[in-house]
Amino acid sequence: MSQTTLFALYLAKDMTNPILKCLFSKQHWLILLCVANLMFNTSAYATVALSEQRIVFDDQKRAHALRLQNKGNDLVEFRVTLRDAYMQEDGTIQFAEPESSPHSAAGLLKFSPRQGQLAPGESQVIRFKVSKPYGLKPNEYLSFTRILTRPAQHEGKSDTQLIQQTAYNLPIIVRHGELSAKVWLDAPALTKLADGRWQFSAMLNRSGQLSSSGQLQLIRDQEILQEATGFAIYANINRRQVTLRLDEKPVGLLSLIYRDDTSDTPLVSKIRIQVAAD
Repeated sequence: MSQTTLFALYLAKDMTNPILKCLFSKQHWLILLCVANLMFNTSAYATVALSEQRIVFDDQKRAHALRLQNKGNDLVEFRVTLRDAYMQEDGTIQFAEPESSPHSAAGLLKFSPRQGQLAPGESQVIRFKVSKPYGLKPNEYLSFTRILTRPAQHEGKSDTQLIQQTAYNLPIIVRHGELSAKVWLDAPALTKLADGRWQFSAMLNRSGQLSSSGQLQLIRDQEILQEATGFAIYANINRRQVTLRLDEKPVGLLSLIYRDDTSDTPLVSKIRIQVAAD
């Protein structure tokens, strides 16, 4: 007997539950088996690897190739679209329709292919090209490319089949003209969380026309207590919170360092805080 069937029978053991009665009615039985199958059938989770997590164009760079590779065991479908995005102060991203932002890059970008299939182990290059209109104002323009992947559907499958979809969202930045930016950290704080761990937080500030993305390090006496990459602050906001979590309370003179990794001249900011023992 399969693991999927055993799981379904386990749920069915108490048929006095009205919810389970509904689930195991004739019209819901296939749906329940599909849910169980997704939980235990690892082949349903196709994996696509991307060659990078961010694309940046400037006045010298007008084209870029993003590589997708199917590292799973199943045939995968993919679809590529563009949309705009706004960063919130807590670092989350709110997505919007393409070209809805005054500094959207969607209207400057052309790309192909927009959809296709990848066999196991196969790669596909998505080619992006920037086309700047005459009179474009110097600024940084931002959109996100959304790459939606899922296992390819086969003819003859039941309509009740559940398909797992995975969405990858990559920022695409187009920089035009002479631009500059400054970043700095302030408002450091150390907080004990409900699970007993500790959170070191600060505000990352930005001025100028450029966004910034980089690495955070929390250091004490040359020892790196915690670090993380991929902290971004986009040009639609001037301030956002950044956090690092630790298993134990750090005591002593702590230094939080932010290093930008997207500019020709790296931007660095550092703040310190003294933490006393209990």
